[in-house]
Amino acid sequence: MSKKNTWTPTQENTGEVKENQYIPSVIAEKCIGDGSCVAFAPNVFALNKDNIAEVIHESGADDETILLAAQVCPVKAIKII
Repeated sequence: MSKKNTWTPTQENTGEVKENQYIPSVIAEKCIGDGSCVAFAPNVFALNKDNIAEVIHESGADDETILLAAQVCPVKAIKII
């Protein structure tokens, strides 16, 4: 018997974007500008001119990446809603 190739549509080949369940926000008063969130999710977070993290695109990564970026913050300045 030959093995059938199964094809599953993905975001890359359908153009569909899955809506995230997690919405990140930064508690600016707690942020120390470590940049860990930017390193893990550069399409979601950026450091502003004051070296404080900001959300630049709340759906710029998948939920797992957003959650990981929040978890690596050393001062827990990222809130997920």
